Amino acid sequence: MEKEAQFMQEIVCPKCGNQGHATWKSSDEVGGLRHIASLSDSFKRCNPRAGFGPVITCIPCGAIQAEQEDVGA
Repeated sequence: MEKEAQFMQEIVCPKCGNQGHATWKSSDEVGGLRHIASLSDSFKRCNPRAGFGPVITCIPCGAIQAEQEDVGA
């Protein structure tokens, strides 16, 4: 049986200081892959280039947030 867990991660933009959070879901299935379940209103998820995974971007300044791995989505 697959177990699913959720956890919240605080996000602070290194460029403008905008603060928010991401809620992640992870699964025991397939090696514990995780994906973004939700983002606060001041951040968005986008694919900057074809062939690369999605990233979290700060809406006010457009900076891509570091270490926001999003696999399994």
